[in-house]
Amino acid sequence: MENKQAKKVLSAALATGADLAELYVQNKLSRVVQLNYKRVDNVATTLVYGAGLRLMRGVQQVYGYTSDLSEASLLALADKLAAYFDGMAQSIISRYDELTRRGAQVVIFCLDGNRELYGSRNAYALGKDYKAYAHNLFAALRRADADLYETVIAEGVNPEGIGESLIARLIKLSGGMII
Repeated sequence: MENKQAKKVLSAALATGADLAELYVQNKLSRVVQLNYKRVDNVATTLVYGAGLRLMRGVQQVYGYTSDLSEASLLALADKLAAYFDGMAQSIISRYDELTRRGAQVVIFCLDGNRELYGSRNAYALGKDYKAYAHNLFAALRRADADLYETVIAEGVNPEGIGESLIARLIKLSGGMII
């Protein structure tokens, strides 16, 4: 891939509202020869070819991969990935609205910066980052219980660093129910 094309893709990715964009291009050919009793038993050739694009906005990140390195394909991938930033909120809103229509008392757990995405829906902002989210999680659960909420919908988190243990806590608390 030429630098001009990479710069155009990264610029377009950042124009979607991402704070950071990374493009990883790989074109690798490898051959493996397996011997068995000094005789060639198997020969394999592997081609790894494609591009990965990672976008970050705040503490959220998305990653996508394509084997089509055309400019049009990479620009479409950037647009598709950017849609996931708001897509999580839309998924949560859809589930929240569905449950409340059935009469359930529902609350959303989210990061401070995402609170406005949920409008007038019941939501607790648990902190500015995942560390604060994890620290405030059990207090928020006690508050939700005291406020008589029967269902909690928690935003998904990045599975790196403290996010990994936070995901484990959320999965355990939800009995494995993930939307």
